[in-house]
Amino acid sequence: MGEPISNGIIGALANFTQGGSGPEHRKLTQVFASCGCSDADPFDEITRTPNKVERIIAVGRAALRRPNAGRKFTEGLIDQFRISNVFGSERQFYENSIKILTDELKHVGWSLTSDGHLQLPDKIDLETGGRPALEEQINRLRRNEEDPGALLGTAKDTIESACKLVLKDNHRYPGANASFSAILAQTFEVLDMKAGGVDTEQPGGKSLRTIYSSSQKIAGEINNLRNAQGSGHGRTL
Repeated sequence: MGEPISNGIIGALANFTQGGSGPEHRKLTQVFASCGCSDADPFDEITRTPNKVERIIAVGRAALRRPNAGRKFTEGLIDQFRISNVFGSERQFYENSIKILTDELKHVGWSLTSDGHLQLPDKIDLETGGRPALEEQINRLRRNEEDPGALLGTAKDTIESACKLVLKDNHRYPGANASFSAILAQTFEVLDMKAGGVDTEQPGGKSLRTIYSSSQKIAGEINNLRNAQGSGHGRTL
């Protein structure tokens, strides 16, 4: 999964400090130092300028260009907002800003919890989302076409969620702890796509058996590769 930063996210974060609201200048300075972008901060301690909005935008643009700085920048600011009760007692005042930030994060495959924690979506909630949730996962694939680690993680989750949707539609419910391979095998059985059940004496039978067998193997290998190299499992491509 790519880092949770974009021009839209930078603008949304800056919006929390309109009119001087939000964390103190010294707290912003701490965040900028933690993400390694202090050199891009235009703030002058003597004149106390520029304002918070301009500081966040300037440093955010630097973080957007630098490897591994984006998440630290975004998460650091969100942490400061949370400490400043943006997501607590002051939430009503910031409700619109929270919505804008949530929407911008969603565009890059991230989410924001109601209590103000940055979160990387890992699974589709089929119970509440159904087919629209599956379509959103497919959109995540399209948005991360330049991030192979994210693609692997999202591809595996999409396959698993599609399988669960098929099983649910056919009133077959895998156990809560069912493995990916078990869910996959059960889905192919429900769809009557088991390679062993193909009559190879029929026209095209051998090809169909190969297609069924290969499809299941490919899905399984995507899961294996994701576990070894995909996002959310340590090493990433």
